[in-house]
Order: sequence, then C-alpha cells, then structure tokens
Amino acid sequence: MTREEALKQLGLEHDSDALSIKKAYFSMIRKFPPEKDPEQFKKIREAYEILQKPEKDPAQNLPEPKEPFAKKMLAALLEAENCDDFQYAAEIAAEAFHKFPSEDIFLYYMASNWRRAGFPGKAVKACEQLVKKYPDTPAYLREMALCYEERGYSKKATAAFEKAMNAGCNDLDFLLSYSAACHAGGKFDKTADILHKVITGHPHPAKEDVPLIFDAWGGIISTALHSGKNDPFISEHYEILRDFFRDNILYINAGPTILASFFITLGHIWPSDDTERLMALLKEILPRALPDISEELLREIENSFSQSKLFADPRLSEFTKDACGFIDSAKEEDMEDLSNFLRLDLMVSFLERGKEILPELEIIKKEYPEYFTFLREVYELLKSGRNLDYYKSRYMKDYERKYKYFDSGLFKMYFPDKISAKTRLAAESYADFDTYEALDYHISPEELWDKPFDEPFVRGGKKIGRNDPCPCGSGKKYKHCCGRGK
Repeated sequence: MTREEALKQLGLEHDSDALSIKKAYFSMIRKFPPEKDPEQFKKIREAYEILQKPEKDPAQNLPEPKEPFAKKMLAALLEAENCDDFQYAAEIAAEAFHKFPSEDIFLYYMASNWRRAGFPGKAVKACEQLVKKYPDTPAYLREMALCYEERGYSKKATAAFEKAMNAGCNDLDFLLSYSAACHAGGKFDKTADILHKVITGHPHPAKEDVPLIFDAWGGIISTALHSGKNDPFISEHYEILRDFFRDNILYINAGPTILASFFITLGHIWPSDDTERLMALLKEILPRALPDISEELLREIENSFSQSKLFADPRLSEFTKDACGFIDSAKEEDMEDLSNFLRLDLMVSFLERGKEILPELEIIKKEYPEYFTFLREVYELLKSGRNLDYYKSRYMKDYERKYKYFDSGLFKMYFPDKISAKTRLAAESYADFDTYEALDYHISPEELWDKPFDEPFVRGGKKIGRNDPCPCGSGKKYKHCCGRGK
C-alpha cells in the first residue's frame, strides 16, 4: 500500500497532519472493529502504520549508484549534508554528476544543496535538468518551485508551485512557500486562498506545526494590508483563531514584540463594529503569553483597535478623522516644537469649523478618550461659546508665526485660503534650504531649526549691502546677483 492509498483508505487529504491522521484512524476502527470486520480492520491498521512513518527522502526514489567510487562520493556528500555544510555537499554532488552523468541521484542532491547553501542560480540549472527527466514527480517539482522562488523568478515560481500542488504537494512548508511566492507576485487573492486552506485544514495543529500556523495567520493579515481589501475570513473564523491561541500560545515561539505587532496589525484590519470579541481575546491571551508585558505596550495594542473603529465610524466626518490622524502623528513625534505646532494647528482648525463640529467632539469624548485629550481645550471653548472670535484671532497669530517653519497640517489641508499670502511666502523661503546662503540673514538650516520660536530674531552677522560683493563668489555686486529683485 502506497502513502496515497493509505490516505485514501482513511479518507484523508494530502496535507493531513498527525492529529488528523490519528482522529481518522480511531474513527475508522470504531466503525470496523476487528471482531466484526477483520479484513477491513487489517487494511485500516496497515494504512495507519504507513502514515505514521516519515515520508522518504525524494532522492530515495532514484536508484543508488553501483560504481564503488560513486558510492563513496554519495556517502561523503551525505556526511557533509548532515553537518549542514550544504555548499561542500553541493560541490561533491556536482563533481560526482560530472564523473557519473547517468546517476541522477547526484543531480537531485546538487539542486537541493545549492539552494540551501544560498546559490539559487546554480540550483535552478540543476533542478531544470532533473524536472526535464522526471516531469511528473511531486518532490522534484516542489524543489524546482523553491529554487525559482529563492532566485526571484516570481512568475516561474508561481507556475511551478501550482504544478507541484496539482501533483500532490500539500504539506505546510510547501503551502506557506507557495503563498509567499504569490504575495511577492502581487497575486493577493490567490495568497489568501492558500492561507485560508492552511488554517481551515489545521484547526488543531500538532505542536511542531504551531509556529507555521501562526505564520499563516500573520500572512492573512499582511495580505489584507497590502491588497487594501478587508478579508472577512479572520472575523468569520474567530473561533478557530481563539482556540488556536488558547491551546497553543506557549508553542508559538514568538517574542513580545512579534506578538504585540501581530495584535496591533490585526486591530487595523478587524471590522470596526466587532472589536469587543477581539479585545476579549487579547485580554485573555496576552497575560498568559506575556506575563511581564508593560502597560505601555498593552495600551498601544488597545489603541490600535480604537484607531480601526474610529476611522471606520460613519458618524465622524473626514475632517475629524484627519484631525485624529494628525493627533497620532503628534503622539509619535519626539520633536517638542513640531508636537506643539500640531496641537496649535488642531486648535485653529476646530475653531474655524465652529460649533457645528461639537456633536462629533462629543462622540470623541465619549468613545475615543485617547484622542479627546488633545481636543479638550478647543472642545471647552466651543461649548462655552464665549469670545470665540477673540480666541480665533489670538491662536491664528501664533499659528501664522510658527507656520512658516512647518508648512503643513490640518488647517492648510482644509482652509488654505485663510493663511495669509505673507505667511505662505515666508514658508516657501524657509523651505528652500538650498539657497539659504543668498538670504539676507545667512542662517544655516541647523540654526533655523534649533532656534526657539518664542525668542526674537538676532542677526548673526553683518547685513549685506546692495552694493557689496555678492557672497556667492560671482564677483558681481549683490544687487545684480543673488540680491536681484529684493
């Protein structure tokens, strides 16, 4: 009985894991106990024993060399391979195949070891010869696909993976490699289909397969982000995700940063109206997986779910969502001056919108408190409604004084006509650092950025007269060179 026949006997697929095989075996022997159907029981037992044995090395499908020296070279390359010296093993295989070109076993070892040694170009050449001789052998088609992938031949790799899968290659490593090749080629729908098959085909993976299943979940998240499409698969199969983490959290072999990144990214693509289930899973899993997790990291993960919900909230306008995006930027910036400017930018923008924006601020206050901290002051001003024109004028003066250093923000995005022409011109002058030497004040970019905003400007050197020699070195007067038109 072959391995394929054994799988068929137990009603299993090619990619069935050890746990699925065991479940199928016990289910079958309950249906066909030895005392009632000894012949069928014997077949079931034989199939189970075959599937319990590890699959043979693909090279074992090829005849071993008969020449004594060829046998000696085969033993030497296998010893090098066992010591993880793949380059030396490949070199022995290449030399052996040159001496014994009819011995295809050396061709296989040459291809596989060149690939593992990091020489995919050489591996591709050897593999193409092997597949040409054995076009329907799954193991060699698989090796060809892996070689193409590592060589960077995306189109060839995808086609080779497809052919190998149709030939019967369905193990976890293969499917994850296939999905990675499709992802690299921009075939995101195909990538998602493969990973969905991995997840649904292994709801209760063996311990050694847990890291691979974790990679598959991560691949689904990454594919959704890169494709720009919301993949409903994860939320629809929440129970599988929950049970996977409950049963296998200690076997994932992922550090705090990787796990936190997984949940943060998951929060970005999770449906905004269904964050409660994900938060419940997070609070159950993370203390077990990361007992020493910091409050800061836990808060960052929770905030990612809040961001996902906020940016999909239909009650909030694009203006308010963009404002919250700038708040995220202000939180991440280490530069105090830039962070202060972003706060001022939010103030003048919301004051310009006026009381009409209050209902949205009420929603932010109630449901998104981490954003409301930045909007509390303008909320209180708008709610009181007193002296709004005065505050608008006061904050606008501060805004225009600092705007020239940054030339960006929410106010520029929504109210560009409210910024005076003089302020816009000053911003353009300060942005052009390549010509700062031609400015009257001769300030370097470093001096400009390091100077505190609230201090009066003091010229660092003598002012250039219109009839003085131009500092650019042209030999002309300043008024006829860099100072022309000033």
